[in-house]
Amino acid sequence: MGSRALRYIGAFVRAHGLRGGLLLRWSPDAPEVEFRQGERIYVGYSAQFARSYTVRWSQRVPRGMLIGLEEVTTRAQAELLLEYGVFVEEERVAALQDAGGWALEEILGCWVVEEESGRVLGTVVDIWLLPANDVWVVETETSYLPLPVVSEVVRRVDPEGRRIEVRLLPGLLEIAEPKRADDRELAEEGVDAD
Repeated sequence: MGSRALRYIGAFVRAHGLRGGLLLRWSPDAPEVEFRQGERIYVGYSAQFARSYTVRWSQRVPRGMLIGLEEVTTRAQAELLLEYGVFVEEERVAALQDAGGWALEEILGCWVVEEESGRVLGTVVDIWLLPANDVWVVETETSYLPLPVVSEVVRRVDPEGRRIEVRLLPGLLEIAEPKRADDRELAEEGVDAD
């Protein structure tokens, strides 16, 4: 694959049919890309280890796209790719940036602010790429708060201003994982807590 810059656009969430079709569910923060026969996409748990595949056919569906790949011809082969991320070359989506998409690297380190009160919750320290929707992990003063990246929660994203406005739905604060005392000690020593 070389040193190509790849952009995450979603994940395969379901096999479709008996001939290796796959359902791609778009990431909420990625522009929806059209695929033509013969185009290359990259599939893997991360961009660094993604493998190249050739699009055989594609069909747009609500919240996603059905895709057939030249290298995947059976349902069993398709099932091996479930939950894998789908990536395309960065240049491929650069023209779609005006549609509201942003790169994951732009989200890390952004301040997260409560929409109604203006209260600063913390900063995004991790991103989980999950099939249903991504989750941004916000480090607050006392906990790690997982925020689902859905329109009901993430209200406005300003990567240039390093600011994300969110609406906290009932129950979200209750699922925050409290920081442990040893997390702070390790962080002060410059060691990753995990």
